[in-house]
Amino acid sequence: MERLHDEMTKKRKTLDNEVVETMAVQIELDKMAEDFRRAHREREELIRQWEKTIVQMKKRDENMNKCANVRRERERELMPV
Repeated sequence: MERLHDEMTKKRKTLDNEVVETMAVQIELDKMAEDFRRAHREREELIRQWEKTIVQMKKRDENMNKCANVRRERERELMPV
């Protein structure tokens, strides 16, 4: 009977250790998942900023082209025929 009790105690201790280890691994996994989600959000924000910058650059290019066209028209108007 005592042998069974000792065996049960040993198995209980092993089980408790496994539970503690599993919980520690789960905590680490949860932390890694949150880190991944944060990195993903940061990446998405960076992409949005790049896209916004590209749109702004296109608008500036369009404005520069308009200004260049106006300048050319003014130069033609001022040139003697």
